[in-house]
Amino acid sequence: MTLRKFLATATTVAVLTGALSLTAGTAASAGGDVRATVFVVHGIPGVNVDVCISGLGEVASRLPYAERFKKRLDAGTYRVKVRTVSRGECKGDVLAKAPLTVADLDNVTAVVRYIDGNPGISTFDNDVTPTASGEIRFVAAHMMKGAAVDVWANGSVEIASLARGATGAIALGD
Repeated sequence: MTLRKFLATATTVAVLTGALSLTAGTAASAGGDVRATVFVVHGIPGVNVDVCISGLGEVASRLPYAERFKKRLDAGTYRVKVRTVSRGECKGDVLAKAPLTVADLDNVTAVVRYIDGNPGISTFDNDVTPTASGEIRFVAAHMMKGAAVDVWANGSVEIASLARGATGAIALGD
């Protein structure tokens, strides 16, 4: 496999597992909705799952690999459980679980993935502060097993040696 094919494959995998996001922030309007925004991305290949959040029941049923969903939550602490698909809502075997604490206006991504060989959930905050006119914020989170990686955009390395479990962000303009 050539380096170019490897980078294309790695980038595709990163995009599919939600490890790569582009965000453009907007300021919250006064008196508007103050709930937190939570994205959950399913990054465990070969299995569909149900995602359950305490107090809400099943919020994603039969979620396939590489899919994501968005949920608005009031501030508080929740328990996220990823379960095998079953006939009853939130009744399958628990594959992974993690607490999730969100405040008003938080914007968070939870990635369901293998952690040291076992299913787990990694969460990170999304920076949605406004960017300069004509710019986007390019964010990469290295969630895959392996060594540090270089993140490419616009034909060059934009984030060098991103370590596993770390995130990096840069502003990209026109």
